[in-house]
This record gives sequence, structure tokens and C-alpha cells, in this order.
Amino acid sequence: MTNFHEGYSKFCRGWHVSGELRPLLARVYNLIHTSPVDLHALKEAVVSLMSFLCEAANRTDANCRAVDLFFMIDDHWSVRWGNLPHDFGGLLDDIGGALHDTVSAPAIAEDFASTPEQLRDRAKRLAV
Repeated sequence: MTNFHEGYSKFCRGWHVSGELRPLLARVYNLIHTSPVDLHALKEAVVSLMSFLCEAANRTDANCRAVDLFFMIDDHWSVRWGNLPHDFGGLLDDIGGALHDTVSAPAIAEDFASTPEQLRDRAKRLAV
């Protein structure tokens, strides 16, 4: 797979994810696939995505797991983030880390600094 639609269909369809999640993920995906990457826009897109997951109504197991998988499995990314500054790449890698534990095992997500709040705050501190 090498496009957003295929990745979204694979990781988000059938999970009862919020319809509002798709454009947020698409924004991050599309920004990473532009050259040169607009780091300011990418930072804001990641903040928006994580802020969405911070809202009580959107902090669902399905939403958190779908976002985690979307970033963890790289076969739908035609471009990875190795060309981004280290702090950006590390954050994107960590979104695909323990975010999936946010609802089912929140202490684990917190221990790995992978709750939506922790990831959002880290994104806000990114230097652009």
C-alpha cells in the first residue's frame, strides 16, 4: 500500500472510529508526503490530531488503536519520516507505540509517555 485511502481502510474501517478522525489523519499523512515538508503545518496537524483524542467523546479505544496502528505499520507510507528532524520523527514513531493502551491500559500508555495529552504536549514543544 502506498496511499492514505488504503492505509485508512486497513486500519480504521470497521473499528467504529469517529468520522472526524479521517481528515485529521489525512492532513498529517499528506503533509509528510509533500516536499519540502511544512514543519509548522505538520506540528499543528499533529497537535490537532492528538487534541481530538484528548476530548472525552473522542478518547475511545477504537480511535486510539486506529491512530496507533496507522502510524505503527509502515506498509501504507510511501514516504517515512526519516527525512524529518529527529524530534518530529521520534514523536511520529511514538504515536505508533503505546497510544493503543490509552483506554484499555492507561497506566501503560502513561508510563511510555503515549497518552494523547502527553503526545499533544510534546508536539506543542516541537521547534519549527
